[in-house]
Amino acid sequence: MDHLVELLVEDKANNPSKYSFAIAAEGAMWKGGELTEYGPADSFGHRHKANVAEVLASEIQARSGHETLASELTYDLRSGDPDAVDSMVGITFANVAMNLIAEGVSGRMVAIRGGKYSHSPLPDPDQGPRSIDIPTMYNTDRYRPIYTNRMGLPLLLGIPVAEDPSLQK
Repeated sequence: MDHLVELLVEDKANNPSKYSFAIAAEGAMWKGGELTEYGPADSFGHRHKANVAEVLASEIQARSGHETLASELTYDLRSGDPDAVDSMVGITFANVAMNLIAEGVSGRMVAIRGGKYSHSPLPDPDQGPRSIDIPTMYNTDRYRPIYTNRMGLPLLLGIPVAEDPSLQK
């Protein structure tokens, strides 16, 4: 956390607009950090967890003395009307899914693979969560992705399709 705060303060000082930016994924947590729970438990005994972005912003402000702001990017990215391509892809996905159902096919997810509509088996939950190779995918000193040497790798997760059985037809 101290290193992250140093990077953000340095970035803010060097940015002509005098701001810096950090993105935290839902469910992420830094070493030594903790998300508190609040509110009553649901029928499964789970309570709501605090928003990681708000907790992170508060921690950064406390350590740096700089004003921070947490923003829900999912809201910002999803707001606005879909364009023609968004609508076409969404409607086509729905129709491909309905065709699969009509054919008696289940346990599949609709996808675009190689620029073409496709479907794949749902990931096997018994295999546990997918993981990524952090040393080859991220610059851990700067907390940023590595953008070089990506040719031939899939868009997400850095797992070549041939090695990921859930992506096989």
